[in-house]
Amino acid sequence: MKSNQLLGWYEQLLSQSNTMILQAKNGHWEDLIESEMIYLQSVEVILMEQLNDGYASITQKKIHPLLNKLLANENELKCLLSSRMDEIRSQPSAATQ
Repeated sequence: MKSNQLLGWYEQLLSQSNTMILQAKNGHWEDLIESEMIYLQSVEVILMEQLNDGYASITQKKIHPLLNKLLANENELKCLLSSRMDEIRSQPSAATQ
């Protein structure tokens, strides 16, 4: 695998992650679930390619900032989902009415 291809995959992963943040912020929960599935599949492909081919340390340096942003997005998404769960819990359910 070429390092530019790997870098491109990480950039695409970051783009997917940014889309998921927007979906959560806009309350598009069903779209978020679909995006999460695609995101997880993408992560799996990237990891498998890296395990099979490895990559140079220079590529690691280029990917590092993308990984930091991906982790920050994961934390933000976790907070948004937690807020959504709190919102759902606070709503009276149809079963109790």
